[in-house]
Amino acid sequence: MCPIRFAKGYRVTAPFILGCGACPTCLSDDATCCDTQDVIGFTHPGAFPELIAIPRADFNLVPLPEPVKYAAAAGMVCRVTTAFKAVVDRGAVQPGNGWWCMAAAVSSQADSQHSLK
Repeated sequence: MCPIRFAKGYRVTAPFILGCGACPTCLSDDATCCDTQDVIGFTHPGAFPELIAIPRADFNLVPLPEPVKYAAAAGMVCRVTTAFKAVVDRGAVQPGNGWWCMAAAVSSQADSQHSLK
């Protein structure tokens, strides 16, 4: 994975589990299983701040597309990665399985009905 360089003012989010960015696990796109992970609010303070410093930001930050609201992004960084790992790793779902799109649509609809206003 090639790190992206971010600058002040970029719209970003970060996953709930932050990888080290250098170990074999992180370099194989599995940072949520990093042996030296950081978890905001657990391994160091910062669960509900307005601003926060993200460890190894160039590895852990994720660009946030303009149409995505911050409240939706806040929910996605934990729920989506957990669900994705369950479906792909445990369910062995592969690209081309049609139900994946339906599940995403249902999840998106449910999230929009319960999002912060």
